[in-house]
Parts: sequence; C-alpha cells; structure tokens
Amino acid sequence: MATCPECKQPFTFEVVEPRILNETRFPVALAVKHCGKPLCVFVDASFKVIGAHPLYTIDSEEQREEAGSRAPDAIEKGSYSDKREAYIEKRSVNRTFYSPGVGIEVLDQMEIPNALEEQLLRAIFEAKHVSLDDLYKQAKPLGEELKVPVHPDMIVTRLEKYVGKRIIKVFFG
Repeated sequence: MATCPECKQPFTFEVVEPRILNETRFPVALAVKHCGKPLCVFVDASFKVIGAHPLYTIDSEEQREEAGSRAPDAIEKGSYSDKREAYIEKRSVNRTFYSPGVGIEVLDQMEIPNALEEQLLRAIFEAKHVSLDDLYKQAKPLGEELKVPVHPDMIVTRLEKYVGKRIIKVFFG
C-alpha cells in the first residue's frame, strides 16, 4: 500500500514478484497510475513501499508551456530546458535525503575517485541527515570550478554506488 502524493489517499497496486526478486539494488522504482496520474513508487526488498513521487512527463507543446510557466521567476527568460529543470527540481529535490550508513572511519579509509564525490560524501557524514537539495547547493560551486555540470540527477547517480555498498542510506519523504 502507498499514499498518493497528489490526492493524499492510500492506494494498492500489484507488484510482479519476479521484478523485485531479480533485482540486486534497492529500492526498486515502479511506475504505477493512480487518480489518473503516473506515479513512481519505490519498493524495498521486502515489498515495503518506502516512497511515492509524481512522474512528470512533458509530451506536448501545451505541457511544455505549462511546465515553463510554473518555473521560478528568476529564470523566466531562460530556455525551455532551464524552466523545465527548475520546475522538476522544485517539485522533487526536497523529497530525497541521505544519511551515513557506516562510521566516519570507513569513509576515511576509502579511496574516493574524485573531488565531487568526496565533497558529497563528506557533506552527508558531517550533516548526519541531508537533503538532495542541500547537497546540490553545496556541490554546484565545485562543479562550476571543475567545469562539471552538476544537477540533482547526476548527484543521485554518483551516490547510487555508495548506497548499494551501504556506505550511505537514502530516504524518501
């Protein structure tokens, strides 16, 4: 059972067991539909729902305009992709959190492949519980300095391997 982030009502959905059993990394993201809208539901290895988020698709010109019109005023004159990125970021970034999964001594013994990942991991271990939004704000200046594009999806991708190794934990809420 999950709670719809749009209508706030609990709902049930069918999980095809082999889809979960064959996975090696958790949580598993499943696309479901409720109240006429697509949702992404995160399910752990024990079939427990740990989060549900709206899926935003922009297929038509009308939807593009709508997404752009809901973007922050600060980028009103920006490109469509800037407006879309800001809208999606505003709606989803604040719902993902990270915390340490092991002691700081494990982090100190690890070989971290680059400065950006090291900064992200250190921020998680120092804060004990940090949002993806805060990580993005901290990493963006270093990314600009290194000439590496930093955005929330890139941060999530870089941190996935540490979640898989249980160095850090991810929460949705």
